[in-house]
Amino acid sequence: MDKRAVRTREALKRALVDLLSEKPLSMISVSELTQRAGVNRGTFYLHYKSIDDMMAAVRVETSEYLTKVIASTNDKDSGNNPVYDKFLVIFTFFYENKEFYSRLFGDSGDRQFVGYVVELIRKNIFTEEIKDAEKLSNLQSSFNDIDYMYTFTAGGFASVLELWLNDKSDKTPEQMAELVTKIMTDSSASVDALTQMLERKRRESNM
Repeated sequence: MDKRAVRTREALKRALVDLLSEKPLSMISVSELTQRAGVNRGTFYLHYKSIDDMMAAVRVETSEYLTKVIASTNDKDSGNNPVYDKFLVIFTFFYENKEFYSRLFGDSGDRQFVGYVVELIRKNIFTEEIKDAEKLSNLQSSFNDIDYMYTFTAGGFASVLELWLNDKSDKTPEQMAELVTKIMTDSSASVDALTQMLERKRRESNM
């Protein structure tokens, strides 16, 4: 993408942030957005088909970027808990783009975006743990239970992220990553206990 196109998209994003402070996303028109951004409608349609198409592109761009930076932590030996490192890059990204994403997470923003964040966390942080848990037991039902638990935890993370973005808290990305890692560690301990219990029941049923 050339620099001119990048500048246009950034101008549209800034205009969207401004408008979201005034009205819900569903009430924003292309005319309002382009006027606020200082670009003409024709330019907008060179990039997007509609406001919804623009938001879909934002969701995909955010997901692709975060997937990349989360994966990059696998190649680093920081000496920290690997899960902490993953959460840290996520919180840092949202902190650096707080004004934009706090509006998207707000009541007037894009609620579909929250779902994207939940799925991104589930896939990029919890998937390997789910696979490891599955290996511990031959019961498919136990895997399903674990999958549900991690989906629940991912949803909880999205809610914590939303609260942090829209709150006046002075917690840093490092503090938030530490907090969420602790919550997840406690959750993982519960999952391990559940898996061991199911495995024990399976063995007893085969005796």
